[in-house]
Amino acid sequence: MGRLQTYFYLALIGGLGVAAWLLLVGIALAYVLRGLRAGQERLTMFLVGGALLAVFTFVVLGVVAASLSVALFLSRG
Repeated sequence: MGRLQTYFYLALIGGLGVAAWLLLVGIALAYVLRGLRAGQERLTMFLVGGALLAVFTFVVLGVVAASLSVALFLSRG
């Protein structure tokens, strides 16, 4: 298996993982919005929303860091 094919499969697996995380974040965000409309306590919704923002930020930063590291590794030749 060549180097490029290996990184293709790693990127594919990473993309599926990110898609799964974003799906879970979307479900939790729908819960937060539904809770705010239903009149639940705002502090609870604020804390859950903050946790969602932190997870989303780590997922996005992880994808960017992984993409940059693979691009740098492949550019070495």
